[in-house]
Amino acid sequence: MTTSARTIAALAAVGLMAGAVALGPIATAVAWCLLGIAIALGWPFLLELPNPGTARRVMIVAAIVSAPVCYFGTIRTLAFAAGGVVVAGFIEEMLRRDGRPRLLEQISGTVSGGLLVLVGAVWTRVVMLSADGAEISWVVCAGLAAAIACEFPVPRHHRHLRPAAAMIGACVGTVLIAPAIFLGWPRMILAALGTGIIVALLDSVLRRLPPATHRRPAIATAVVPAGGAGILAFILSYLAA
Repeated sequence: MTTSARTIAALAAVGLMAGAVALGPIATAVAWCLLGIAIALGWPFLLELPNPGTARRVMIVAAIVSAPVCYFGTIRTLAFAAGGVVVAGFIEEMLRRDGRPRLLEQISGTVSGGLLVLVGAVWTRVVMLSADGAEISWVVCAGLAAAIACEFPVPRHHRHLRPAAAMIGACVGTVLIAPAIFLGWPRMILAALGTGIIVALLDSVLRRLPPATHRRPAIATAVVPAGGAGILAFILSYLAA
């Protein structure tokens, strides 16, 4: 899968979250459940885990559970679900019959993927927590989309410029949406800086993994920023509550 295709997939994931937010918390929960399953299908292969099926099952269950947990529960409930992911990861390893090669790598990959899927579910809480949750989400999505789009043209041999490109793109995206949705300069600045930092950090971490040339791991890589940005949207909505 080419870099341009991954960029398009990342922008599509951000657009899906923005559209789901407009339809309400139920649509937001369902949208992230689908994106979480997309991550689950590719994450074990992205990390080259020795037993991808085990990790995939745990992550898919986490994605499905995340929707009702965030809709009917609270962030505290989500924390309990995160603990359940850790327990489920160890139980799955106990049930393996292949000699459990590279056990530590397998468990860390399974748990990190499951927690990543759960973290993205906070988008639902953003819509439900404050009256302007949808507006906050759109501002974060605009900054995130612009950061991803500006980071893409940077050539591979100039990767050190990607963080700056992401920060500039996030600021531009936030400024462009400001005439339509203005949350006050403090939160707008935080949204711009936050989305730029999220894209830059994730790029720094993910590029250290094996190259995502196949479709499923590449899609997982593309969807991850949309989940990470949910934390920033939740912080902004919490400040507004």
